[in-house]
Amino acid sequence: MIESEEFLRHVEELKEKRYASRDRFIFGEPPLFFEPFEQRSLISSPIAQTLLSFKSNLNSAIQVGSIPYRLAHASILDQRFAQLHSAERIRALKVSEDKSGTESPAHETARLRMSEELKDGSVIMWHACRTLDLLDKHINEPEFDSSASELLNQVIVMTWGAFETLVNDSIRFMLNEHPSIVSCFVTSRTNKDALIGRNFMLDALQENNFDLSKMMGDIVCNAMKFDSIGKIRDAVRSLLNNDEIETSLKNTELWLVSQRRHLIVHKRAVIDSSYIANTMDNGQIGEKLSLKASYVEESLVLVRDIGLAFFDACVLKHQELK
Repeated sequence: MIESEEFLRHVEELKEKRYASRDRFIFGEPPLFFEPFEQRSLISSPIAQTLLSFKSNLNSAIQVGSIPYRLAHASILDQRFAQLHSAERIRALKVSEDKSGTESPAHETARLRMSEELKDGSVIMWHACRTLDLLDKHINEPEFDSSASELLNQVIVMTWGAFETLVNDSIRFMLNEHPSIVSCFVTSRTNKDALIGRNFMLDALQENNFDLSKMMGDIVCNAMKFDSIGKIRDAVRSLLNNDEIETSLKNTELWLVSQRRHLIVHKRAVIDSSYIANTMDNGQIGEKLSLKASYVEESLVLVRDIGLAFFDACVLKHQELK
């Protein structure tokens, strides 16, 4: 059974009083998280596909982070259903000594009773309390706590991945639609070094019958990966020349998300001197990075907002160049 909005509201209220659970788990999507996507989803343009992918990737990150909570919630509901089902089976046997054919009616009656119970606010609150009790109980188990920490780390990796994919997909689209923009890319030394002095351009010309009018984005994005905040800044500066977006990409918290993602992916989240030097984090060298669920949720919102602002700027630029 899927939790109701009332159940999620009770969880939001209760988790503020549960120190352990609050810091270690994500409880579904943050309130109204996907609302800013709704109006933008009405855009009638192929570039809208990049937005849909961004939304889907962020949703995947949230779902991964919510696994412990959803399993705990399902367990509590299953326990209650088992109680109702057992009671209905006993009642059915009392009515008839013939045991055959009692299982299906008992199951259906229990299902209807469960549905009725979940309409009661006090029952929903009780289920929310039991779900958090179960999580609080297991968080004291070292292996469970370690797994919860790994999941939060993976949410950060997936969150940065969603942003990186949005940027790369948008650059690919914009250059395919407006190939002349590629001339702006060589103004950056980083991009110039990647694009000049290679044979890939000649190969691409030959492979596409010397017509690259709708292929420039594919060629550039196959040759370059915009997978660091520095490369993304250079590319976006060349692509959009938008002061507001350039400022948002210099956001300190966005930089920290990228650095923490790098540490998780390349160092198994073990803090080293390079990470300390780059971030001025107060962690100790040799320790594993430990993130709070509240930080992960804030990072999701930050990446969503910067990603949407970047998407809006791409839509505007696309319209100007048409």
